[in-house]
Amino acid sequence: MRIAVTVLSTLLGALVGYYAPELAERTCAVKIKDRRLVYLVSAAVAAGLTGWGVGARWTLVAWLWLALAGAVLSFIDIEHHRLPDRLTLPSYLVVGVALLIPTLVSGQWGFYLRAWLAALAMFAAYFILALIYPAGMGMGDVKLAGVLGLALGYLGWPFVFIGFFAAFFVGAFVGLGLMVFAKAGRKSEIPFGPFMFIGALLALLFTPAVMTFYTSV
Repeated sequence: MRIAVTVLSTLLGALVGYYAPELAERTCAVKIKDRRLVYLVSAAVAAGLTGWGVGARWTLVAWLWLALAGAVLSFIDIEHHRLPDRLTLPSYLVVGVALLIPTLVSGQWGFYLRAWLAALAMFAAYFILALIYPAGMGMGDVKLAGVLGLALGYLGWPFVFIGFFAAFFVGAFVGLGLMVFAKAGRKSEIPFGPFMFIGALLALLFTPAVMTFYTSV
């Protein structure tokens, strides 16, 4: 069943990636360059890995939305260095409602409460970082952090922590690579939104293994 979910998620991601320029313009009134092959492959990989990580579970709807909307937001952020509210803010409603499905099925309202607490915690953490270093962190990142915290928080606090730190680790790694190979300077603007989505995806995929290793030591 997991393979079927992965294949369907990959196909859906490919479809969204192919129409990313149109979706960006219609949903966010933002134009991005027509790089359909890059968008198609990127969105397909993101959605496919998300489908594999979640599997045939009720939380798949929420996570697939993050993968697909995240792909479009990432493409916009890379080109324009902004994360439009038109797509970020409605994601709170979409993910929040989508997570109600597994909550109603399982009756575990504690998970749902934890999800919103994690959303608040992530929002607050990024807001503080934006106040400390506004040149490197914008309010778009702050708003996005809450959405990612919502999905990660439903899975558990370890997912939140790993997702939070993974974003900065990947961002630092890529930033260092750009400085070495692309001669980017310390003041070069690097969009952080894509790293936030990558961090959340890494948390989804690897937190169970990390926790298993941690408890076995």
